[in-house]
Order: sequence, then C-alpha cells, then structure tokens
Amino acid sequence: MNRPDERNLSVPLTGLGSGEGLIVVPASNLVVAYQGAAATTPVVYVEEGTNNAVALDSVTFLRGPFRLSSPTNLSADQRTRIVILTSNLGLTQADLSDPTALVVEASGVNLPVENVGTLAIPGLSSSYVIVRLPDNIPTGALDLKIKLRGVASNTTTLSISP
Repeated sequence: MNRPDERNLSVPLTGLGSGEGLIVVPASNLVVAYQGAAATTPVVYVEEGTNNAVALDSVTFLRGPFRLSSPTNLSADQRTRIVILTSNLGLTQADLSDPTALVVEASGVNLPVENVGTLAIPGLSSSYVIVRLPDNIPTGALDLKIKLRGVASNTTTLSISP
C-alpha cells in the first residue's frame, strides 16, 4: 500500500477533511461526506394568547398557579408534580439516566424530572415531562425553560403560589 507523500504528487494524498459542518472521508474511489444531525430546539407549549406554559397538576389535571405541596398528591412527600407539554423531545424514561439529557429550570432552579414520554395529540408530535416542585423554588411568575442535550427551549411562564 502506498503511503501519502506530500513531496511526490504522483500518489494522491488521502485523509479526512472537515468544514461547514461536514466531515469528508476518502473511501476507495469515492469521497463520502458526513453531516451531523442538527440539534433540535425543544419547544415548551404555551396557552393561546399568553406566555404561560401548558402545564397541569399531575393528579388533578388543573392548570396553575401551582401550590408547592398538595394534600391530594399521592406521594409520600406531598410535593406537587407538574406535567409540562412540549414538542417531541425524542426521549424515553431510560434517557433520564443521563442527567444532562433533559434539564428543566424555573428562574434558575432545577426542577427534578421524574418522567418523560411521548404524547399522542392528533397532528402534533409531542412529549410530556413530569417535574417535582423542590423546596427551594420561589413563588410567583417564574421563567420556565428546558434544555434538551444542552439546547435551550423558548422561555415561558410558570406560576407558583405559596
């Protein structure tokens, strides 16, 4: 096999090349270009005519403002869980083993993600995310966003009452 020789141009040079989001690889008598999949920007759905996130109490299915805890919550800690509706995130419950796959923030406070999955809405590819309201979350109108593998969503509003 002939090795590349930069001084002797009778033997073509081979190697990888990259630029403009492509990696170019010589393969026999072909040149193959690979392009990475574009990172999909997640979208948190909002209520029509507002910037309020489409979010529901996971037990009562009522919209906010959400209380920090609830006697109707079926968990031992009585903390409120919220279902947030988003564009299709392409995640399953198994993906949550990687803490960087999905991050949910409300005014800089991470909301623990407890469940994620796809949601069947006719004509719309969607996901749901269930988060628990932690002890350190402030009350009021909070800026809510999610990060899917580091890509941030739109910023919406989540209302928390004391």
